[in-house]
Amino acid sequence: MRLFLLIAAALVVFQSPLSAADATEEQQIAILQSAASPQQKDAACAQLKRIGTARSVPALAALLADEQLSHSARYALESMPLPEAGAALIGALDKTAGLTQAGIINSLGNRREAAALPALATRVRDRDPLVASAAAVALGKIGGAQAVQALNTARSDAPSEVQPAIIDGLLRCAEQWLAKGDNTAASAIYRQCLDSKEPRFRTAAQRGLILSAGKDAASLALKALSSDDHAARLAALQLVAVIPGPTATKTFAKSLSSFPPDIQVAVIEALRRRGDTAAIPALVSATKTSPEAVRVAALRALGALGDASVVPSLAETAATTKDPVQEAAREALNQIHGKNIAQAMLSHLARAKPEVQAELILALGRRREATAVPALLKLAGSTDKSCRTSSLQSLALTADERAVSDLLKLLTKAGTDAERDAIEQTLLTICSRSKHSEVCAASVLTTMKDAAAPVRCALLRVLGRIAGPEALQELRAATRDKDSAIQDAAIRSLADAGRLDAMPDLLALAKDAPSLPHRVLALRGYWRAAALASEHSVADRLKMCAAGFAASQRPEEKKFGLIELVKIPDAGAIKLAESFLSDAGVRAEAGLAIVQIARDISRTHRTDAKAALIRLLASSPDATAREAAETLLNQLEPGAGYITTWQVAGPYTQAGKNHHALFDIPFPPEQPGAQQVKWRTLPSNTNASNPSLLDLLKFLGGQQCVAYVRTHIHSDKQQPARLDLGTDDGVKVWLDGTLIHANNVARPIKPGSDKVAVTLKKGWNTLLLKITQNIMGWEFCVRTLKPDGTPLAGLRAETSPAP
Repeated sequence: MRLFLLIAAALVVFQSPLSAADATEEQQIAILQSAASPQQKDAACAQLKRIGTARSVPALAALLADEQLSHSARYALESMPLPEAGAALIGALDKTAGLTQAGIINSLGNRREAAALPALATRVRDRDPLVASAAAVALGKIGGAQAVQALNTARSDAPSEVQPAIIDGLLRCAEQWLAKGDNTAASAIYRQCLDSKEPRFRTAAQRGLILSAGKDAASLALKALSSDDHAARLAALQLVAVIPGPTATKTFAKSLSSFPPDIQVAVIEALRRRGDTAAIPALVSATKTSPEAVRVAALRALGALGDASVVPSLAETAATTKDPVQEAAREALNQIHGKNIAQAMLSHLARAKPEVQAELILALGRRREATAVPALLKLAGSTDKSCRTSSLQSLALTADERAVSDLLKLLTKAGTDAERDAIEQTLLTICSRSKHSEVCAASVLTTMKDAAAPVRCALLRVLGRIAGPEALQELRAATRDKDSAIQDAAIRSLADAGRLDAMPDLLALAKDAPSLPHRVLALRGYWRAAALASEHSVADRLKMCAAGFAASQRPEEKKFGLIELVKIPDAGAIKLAESFLSDAGVRAEAGLAIVQIARDISRTHRTDAKAALIRLLASSPDATAREAAETLLNQLEPGAGYITTWQVAGPYTQAGKNHHALFDIPFPPEQPGAQQVKWRTLPSNTNASNPSLLDLLKFLGGQQCVAYVRTHIHSDKQQPARLDLGTDDGVKVWLDGTLIHANNVARPIKPGSDKVAVTLKKGWNTLLLKITQNIMGWEFCVRTLKPDGTPLAGLRAETSPAP
């Protein structure tokens, strides 16, 4: 019958001259009217929700009383802007009950179906709370006087579980009136809802009442803020930021101090969001004597709203308080915007106390106020230490090369080492970031001609931060100065700068400087400069490293060189690093450098990388470097040396014994002369993602048991070897019947976790493993290597060796 209906529907489609959309609609209608499954009908309803017309309404309406498909049908009808769809939903109310009817009511509410008001007015008094609640909310969505009357009538005797939905409906009606500008009708409903027992409804009602108050909204919100009702306060706080007009700002600001501290903080944040500068006087007042939290909130608000007028107050607060108030005041000084902020700060500087001056000076620096540089230069020569120090700190942030000449004059006049150091630090910062190094260099070189030794030393340190040949030439000459202090300053400046153009000078000093400290400083500066040569050719970088190593005598400097060498992905870098494997002071670092370089070149020079790792394993005694080399070699040759040809026997169990106890129980495969062992070939592809791992669980299954695996290894000669084992879980190993290893553990597999030294005889060597199984995974792997961990060639493994 179902097939007949579908065929009939198809014939109707093909016989009618319908468009593609019409044809699709007819097909979906046919499905709804057939014996199709609920899933198919649900899918058809979803299609009709998008493309349905009045033709599909009857088919959908027929499903509204179906508990399985009612929701699917009503969702489709709900979105159709057709009177037929609304009528269908209304008509289904008398045919349904409970959850199904409540769903249809929800759809009528979402449609705002005014024709449904009489039916909903009846059902808001339904005995089923679910239906009554749905009707109350739907009435609210539709709105209007008729809906309000129905809700008020029902509210008088509705059960407690329906009351929240009725209040919800009333509030929705009020919102619609408020949106239409009928504040009187809206406020009447809001007042009705203020007596709700639920805070969320009282908050909504109070909020609506304030919004409907028009020009009196601010006064009503102010009254609510002073209320003992938390819901009322919450509603008012939500609106402080949005009630329009400067009058509202003044109303809230004027009463700010009358609120409890927590309310003050919230109102201040709302005033900040209003963005109205009319709140500034009240906020300034709140920064003075209020509780700490209020002061901090007010200062943050002033940072957003403040203008030039608040500068004196903020500076005074920053100078006379401590964290967190001081931090908030400083941040506000950083953030205030508008006209003439820098001018206001500079103007107040002239008459402020020293501690306030310091805060203003630092604020000018943090704000990067370039217009303040002339004033700051003048203040940098102040006799007040705090003022002088603050000015230099701010100049470091705001000044450029144009201020260098004035700062150099201050440097020559500085009376103490501390003053010179402070000015020097400012010069270092400015010259380091200047894009006009030639201007900086010219000023410094001119000042240096007649400078006393202490000043000249400071200038040499500044020259180290200035690019260009003139600065380098002066530094080079000073490294040979007869004055030891000047010589020391020049060498340190060159070394600290680590500049590429100074590398020949640094290398020469590393070899010939008269003192070891200077040679060490120069060499470290050389390596620091080498780090900047990444864009040079590999050949040039290798030459730099070779020259640096030739001058390096101590392990510390060689390690600096290895740090740079490891950045050169070239076989030549490996060769250079290998020269240090015999140096006990750096052999570990050299080994790790070789591994890293090998890793970097392995994609393009795989053979060279493998060869370097094998040489490292053959010559390095350092365990860390060897382990790293083995790991990388395994990655480059993932299957090399692994034995994948095995026979297996088992699993073996014993009542009451777990894997740990079974480890020491000798089962037939390990008993001498046992004949009843059934050996089977273990497939070599049990782990497709890693063929070197053999999966016993996949082949045997089981838990709390043991299995035995064996193979025969052929060696062309007697030779030492190493077995690298990985097992999940414990393992015993016999070679030619002799127990050579035992490890009774529960663990996940990790290749190479056990390493066993063996001697392979010439000919066939029988290898037997006993592997325990706790739970979950049960795998093993065995790899043959030379004792030093390098690959061992010439071996083969078979399950049945030829005689």
